[in-house]
Amino acid sequence: MAQLLQTYPHAEQISVGKLMEQDVYRFSIPSQTATQQVLLSAQTGERLSPLNQTTAIASAQYYYAGNEPIDEVSLLTDNPPFELSDRHLPAWRINFEHFSAPSIYISADSGLIVGKRRAFWRIFDWMFRFHVMDYGDAEEVDNLLLFWIALLSTFATI
Repeated sequence: MAQLLQTYPHAEQISVGKLMEQDVYRFSIPSQTATQQVLLSAQTGERLSPLNQTTAIASAQYYYAGNEPIDEVSLLTDNPPFELSDRHLPAWRINFEHFSAPSIYISADSGLIVGKRRAFWRIFDWMFRFHVMDYGDAEEVDNLLLFWIALLSTFATI
């Protein structure tokens, strides 16, 4: 820990965790433009972030309960699918060959799983967003259509 703080004096939110079977340090370094997430090996001090494709695939296979082969791997840096928040970017999306189309999202910066989705869950997400009239950004709760429907419903009730 002393060596970590000597090498990275501005490190904040330091935590010890695992990346598969390897002990790692996760922390952030704030700057004027953005906060940088860092992942270090606890044994060697080697910087592991951002994760490369090989490590992301190994991590996804380690955490995936099935034994299906990988169908597709992509690094998401912008325009994430609606099931993944912008705050988790950059992230690796690993799709497995299965009838339910499972995907695992792994943060390229922290090595943590930031999302898991199957086709059935994506349908539920879409239906729930339709139910609450959330047609825009998933982080945004309100929209103009929702406002007018609520206002007209209130007048109709009165």
